[in-house]
Amino acid sequence: MALFPNYILCIIIKYLFDDEHLPFSYKLSLGTIGKAVLKCLSGRYSGKFKIDTKDKVQLHTSEYCLIKSIKSIKINLKYSNSKNNTAIESFIHIQNIFKDLEILDIHYPQRDFTLSNLTIDYFPNLKKLILQGFKISENDTKQIQRLPPLEELSIISFRDELVPFVILLLNQLKSSIVGLSLELYQEPEESVVLLSNYLKTYKQLNRLYLSFDDGYTQHLMDMIDKNQNQLQYLTFEVFDNDQIYRFMNMLDMMSNLTNLSLEGYLMVDPSLPLFPRLKHVRHLKIQGYHSVMSKMLLSNLGSPCSLETLEIQSLPYSVQKNIEMFIQSNNSLTTLKLKLHITLDLKNLSEYISKHPKLQNLYIHLSIDKNKTHQTKIFSKLHLSSTLQLIHVEISDKKLSKETNFLNTALNYLLSPKPLLHPKPPFTLLSSSKNKSCYVRT
Repeated sequence: MALFPNYILCIIIKYLFDDEHLPFSYKLSLGTIGKAVLKCLSGRYSGKFKIDTKDKVQLHTSEYCLIKSIKSIKINLKYSNSKNNTAIESFIHIQNIFKDLEILDIHYPQRDFTLSNLTIDYFPNLKKLILQGFKISENDTKQIQRLPPLEELSIISFRDELVPFVILLLNQLKSSIVGLSLELYQEPEESVVLLSNYLKTYKQLNRLYLSFDDGYTQHLMDMIDKNQNQLQYLTFEVFDNDQIYRFMNMLDMMSNLTNLSLEGYLMVDPSLPLFPRLKHVRHLKIQGYHSVMSKMLLSNLGSPCSLETLEIQSLPYSVQKNIEMFIQSNNSLTTLKLKLHITLDLKNLSEYISKHPKLQNLYIHLSIDKNKTHQTKIFSKLHLSSTLQLIHVEISDKKLSKETNFLNTALNYLLSPKPLLHPKPPFTLLSSSKNKSCYVRT
């Protein structure tokens, strides 16, 4: 029986280890294949993990254990049937592994949640805590004082009456926190008003993401207005025309705001005037707002323009002409990130990108249909650019992401011909992993 050479084995193992659909316990078992694989994985994969509690994971402190240290972990408790914290307790007892943990992301849907184990004793270096889908227990208010000094807090909840507890958390973290992300739904208006009034005096935040039910936009805008002087990073949703124009006019006074992300599906009345030009925002991301996207691009044609990075998620046909006009007239961008569907006619876009005077980094995310033959013109002119240094290509296919036979997926990827979805020379392939490829100028 023929055996794979170690370097071939490591290529396959690395592919499997990167697959987010593989059980964590299976990934751990890969380290037992042999010393060469253990050495390969231990050196490269010791920072970030995703754990489902359906996994029966046994971590230990042996030198042969694959996991030596963890910086970031995502724990999905969806499959846990217990009514206590045994799912978390099964991990945190390994203090030598979690002492370096900086980011903890816990999904705890439809369950009571307690902070009893999320203390500075277990997590002395924890900087960011993400809590998704939970209900606070009565004991949590007693545990708040034992939390580590977090720098960032993110809470997503579809339960009501969570605001008083959030305020207690923020009081405790006042000396350390600089980033706050709140997605609170089904909260009564009086709770949103309470939070709005509290955050008006909470002046140490420079990162803010707020999302509430439709109808509370006024309170959301009030929070932003009172914190406008210190905010550097802002992500939010707006649901009506009056408030989006209020915000766009507010941007002129937010001199420290360099990173802005807009999310949602507000339809701006096309008869309304253009937005004020961006003066301070250097990094802009727009997701979902097709009409806001169009008006934002048209409002910032030509120079001067403050933008250095532009990211557009899911470019629709209705906005394609506007992005082409923007790129053609712009001379400030150095990084452009676009999520495109391969059926769009992208020849002109490719040409305008190639002629941009400063663009250095291009990130293209192409959505394709696995069962069809694909042709795209987005790469047709990029090689003519005199400034582009890096082109990152990601190809997404929903059917491919649902593949369950992981070994076959790995072998098929390694052995099958790749579609010709890449730039021409002088760009050459620097690295490739699954559906992502990176090309650099040579």
